[in-house]
Amino acid sequence: MKRKLKLGDVWKYDTDRLFTQDNGLPTMPDTVTTWFRKFIDQRTHLPKIHIHTLRHIHASLLISLGVDIRTISRKIADILIVVPPCGVYSHFIHSAGQEAAQRLEKMLL
Repeated sequence: MKRKLKLGDVWKYDTDRLFTQDNGLPTMPDTVTTWFRKFIDQRTHLPKIHIHTLRHIHASLLISLGVDIRTISRKIADILIVVPPCGVYSHFIHSAGQEAAQRLEKMLL
């Protein structure tokens, strides 16, 4: 949003995408993949992983923290997993997503 305001009329595309070109147009997926691989290779001691692996790592960390599977499913925008009766009643817990984010932040810090 800051970049959009700074560029004014140069900004050509309204999007909620995380990765964009300097003018707001969507970044090609291969560009992000290439950047991610270079980042992993040059700046970390991690084994070679795919960017999609981050979703699985995120979900695994949340599961290890005891976050319910429905909240995890919503956070990673994956398939909806319904486990009765949890799936039936979990929509009443509005703060579940926020709690999951706080637990993950606490664990990482």
